[in-house]
Amino acid sequence: MKLRILLLSILAFLAACNNNAENPVSESTFVPEAAPVAVVAEPIKPSITSDEAEAVAAAPREKVVNDTASAMHHTMAINDKPTIAEPTKPPLTPDEVEAAAYAAVAPQDTVVKETTYYDTTINGSVTLADVNETASAMRHIMTINGKPTRFTARAGHLVAYGSAAGQDPAGKSPEAAIFYTAYTRDDLPREKRPVTFFWNGGPGSASIWLHMGSWGPKRLKSDAPNIPASAYTKQPESFPFIDNEITLLEQSDLVFVDPPGTGHSTAVFPHTNRDFWGTDIDAKVVADFITRYNNMNNRQSSPKYLYGESYGGIRTPIVANLLEAAGTSRFDADPSGKPPVVLSGYILNSPLVDYTSACDQHDSMVSCAGFVPSYVMAADYFKKSTRTKESQADFLQAMKQYTKDVYTPIYNKYVINSKLTSNGEKFVETKEGIDFLASLAEKTGLDSKTWASNNLNVEPSVFRKNLIPGFNLGRFDARMKVPGLSEEELELADKQWEDSRDKYGSESVEFKRAQKFYWDGVQYYEADDYIEVAFLNQFKTYLPDFVNYHAASDYELSGDQANKNWVWKRAGQNSNNPVSIPDIQSALIYDPALKLLILHGYEDIATPGHQTELDLAGAGLSERIPVKWFEGGHMIYNTEVSRPLLKKTLDQYYLGAPYDQQAALVAQAAQQSKTISASQLMSAAAAN
Repeated sequence: MKLRILLLSILAFLAACNNNAENPVSESTFVPEAAPVAVVAEPIKPSITSDEAEAVAAAPREKVVNDTASAMHHTMAINDKPTIAEPTKPPLTPDEVEAAAYAAVAPQDTVVKETTYYDTTINGSVTLADVNETASAMRHIMTINGKPTRFTARAGHLVAYGSAAGQDPAGKSPEAAIFYTAYTRDDLPREKRPVTFFWNGGPGSASIWLHMGSWGPKRLKSDAPNIPASAYTKQPESFPFIDNEITLLEQSDLVFVDPPGTGHSTAVFPHTNRDFWGTDIDAKVVADFITRYNNMNNRQSSPKYLYGESYGGIRTPIVANLLEAAGTSRFDADPSGKPPVVLSGYILNSPLVDYTSACDQHDSMVSCAGFVPSYVMAADYFKKSTRTKESQADFLQAMKQYTKDVYTPIYNKYVINSKLTSNGEKFVETKEGIDFLASLAEKTGLDSKTWASNNLNVEPSVFRKNLIPGFNLGRFDARMKVPGLSEEELELADKQWEDSRDKYGSESVEFKRAQKFYWDGVQYYEADDYIEVAFLNQFKTYLPDFVNYHAASDYELSGDQANKNWVWKRAGQNSNNPVSIPDIQSALIYDPALKLLILHGYEDIATPGHQTELDLAGAGLSERIPVKWFEGGHMIYNTEVSRPLLKKTLDQYYLGAPYDQQAALVAQAAQQSKTISASQLMSAAAAN
């Protein structure tokens, strides 16, 4: 160890003092420092520990120079030859120290040119021997908060292994080759540097939306909710690709994960992708990948976070519970000897945590009460609601109260109890019914007739088609709109869709494209698909240009096959509507200190935030898990005005201490009673 520290110190000195040396990282985020090296046989592992990082930082230039000068004077005295000593150079600046530390430990730029085709179709698989686990690497430097920040971009596959004795000498069973892209600060001590694993939802979606839109070092600026009229009939092919000035690299290393059948991820034979298309098995293979990544990259001691979006509200809590249940039993020995960390917390971005309570997920009569506040916020965006001078946050709170005090009691009384017609009189024709429908119309922007004809329970599909005449609104972001189709146009589009299916087959790329509804040379698409073409186009060049990864197969954005063939039913459950609330509760039993955070957009009517709040309240979790609201839709981060506040919220989350159950109990009790003494409160907390 002492020799290693000495070598790192010398490297720090040489990197800073050699005026003829090349800059250790590229000054442009797209230009590598030097010609990439050939692909190596083993995955790259970061190698710095806190002891080594501190040693590099503690090796100022003047000490090295002074030691050199002292040795020279000693030689002069022995040889009795006059020699002019080298002039003392100024000490290293903090940036020079960081540059030297990074240069000493970061991997060299490495190009990976895949020869294996990763098949993401339903029966797709790859042999274990054909999986190349070598990660590409490219060094970068960018400015974060006015400070030069060096990081490494990597991409590649790691095989997720399950525990199944007899499958191989190590008693592990290969499950899937998981494609990931990682951004790491290799110069920072691993046990102090968090690592966060990201995925989107679907199920069947790749992580490209979070990867290219949210918190990586680069992002595509799609500027939601604006859709120019020029893009009404054709999706844009590109967006501005910019440095992400508020990347989460400031707080954590970032790993974007594609589940089997998405991105470049494929099952390992004899498995097929279909084997992992189910609520439980999907979460298991993702958890197994995380374990493998941590072991391969010596991240056992790192603080660990999960970040899931949309269906990630189901996947993420299950993954967290699996990791907590396994504890450190599947950790390899950490060479650093630092204490292991199982999980520090997780973030849910626009989640759905209970399919049984979402009114648009099944045919049974389920109240859309959790959707009503989001309908109102969308109507407010189009100036079709009742907000005046109050803030959006205050208006939202008032609409939640309206839903609780007015909408839900009437819905329960007349719809749940089948009393829309009583004694020959229709509820909607009574004074109570007329007044209620008028209040709904005033707040949501939908006319009374629409509410009445939908049994007082408007689903998102109805809201989207009726709020703005002539336009269809987005489901993910109800502020976004594209022209709607007439009945005649829909018939033509459906015929084109059917003809394409018959001609090309339902699994073909051509048919998938035809699902965008071509007719007479005009393309129709949903507002939700506005960013799809540009994100895929630019991601294809991003991987080789920014990450040094060259794929041999197409990147699968979202697996329609996965969603259609998904096994929703969980073990021990009879319902096809999964719920992750029990997994949230179970993980908190394993580790009560887990930090949890939920983020929602005002105008998201795919997974509306108030429905999440109702689900948490029903499980007694409202006080335990904060839900933060922002202007925007499902992908809040695509709304420019919300990004700074969203980042501030995430900064506070990462920098915050683990959840303190006793402190929370004390605070909760203090709110409930002003007369209880502090000592009584502490006693109550201790008893719990």
